[in-house]
Order: sequence, then C-alpha cells, then structure tokens
Amino acid sequence: MSGGGSPSSDSTQAPQASPRETVLVVEDETHIRTWIVGVLKQQGYKVLSAVDGAEGLQVATDYSNTIDLLICDFRMPRMTGGELIRRIAPTRAGMKIICLSAAGAESVAGFKSVTLLAKPFSMSGFLGTVQDVLSRPSEDAPPAVQ
Repeated sequence: MSGGGSPSSDSTQAPQASPRETVLVVEDETHIRTWIVGVLKQQGYKVLSAVDGAEGLQVATDYSNTIDLLICDFRMPRMTGGELIRRIAPTRAGMKIICLSAAGAESVAGFKSVTLLAKPFSMSGFLGTVQDVLSRPSEDAPPAVQ
C-alpha cells in the first residue's frame, strides 16, 4: 500500500509462483483485506479470510488442514491481532505470522517469531515479505509469546 492507506500496484511485480501454502488473512479494513486476498490468490496461494480477530479465530478453529501463514492487522475490533496470535499459536504449531501495523514495532513487542509489516506497504514489499517468511525453516516459525 502506498500513502493514503490505499493499496497500490507496483510497476515491478513479483514473479508468479506456484505456492501450495494456505494463508489466513485477518483484516478489518475491507479494501485492504480484499486487496491482500486478491494479490495472494493471483500468486497461487489458497486464501482464507476474516473481518476481525474473533472471526479469524473461528475460521482457524473450523479449518482442519494446515494454515501455513497468518497475516493479521494488529488493531481490530472485537479481538486484537495480539489476542488472536495468543489464541491461535498453541493450536497451530509451525504456522508463520505476519502482523500488519501502522503503529510500528512496539505493537508486536513480546511476540517471538512474528514478522512486522508496517503500513503502508507496496505490492512488491508485501509479496517479498510473504515469500521470505514462508521460506524460513519451520523451526523458526512456531509463534511463542514471551
């Protein structure tokens, strides 16, 4: 996304991949969630989505297969991204996490193995972060709260 909080198209797009990973996107801002879901699907990811942390927790609970990556906003109504991470992490060993925040690194302080992606971000920055996080060895991935 670029200035003004709206998603932007970069002239340089990441190469089309053939990922098999499943990504859960939890974002309360409709335009951001729709953009992220569309970009990930375009890249071949299987995408689950939710409008807030409470719905994200329900989606993760109901989904019986592996969720490889959680992408969540940190500040959301009903349940924050931090609370969502604390509740999902024990049930999803090996799931990697990207937390979206305009607030900066202090928003994910206290979380181990959570990657912060600061808003606003570009398409290439977003896809680069997703690919980097998913390529990390699984022993670096299990999220644990300090």
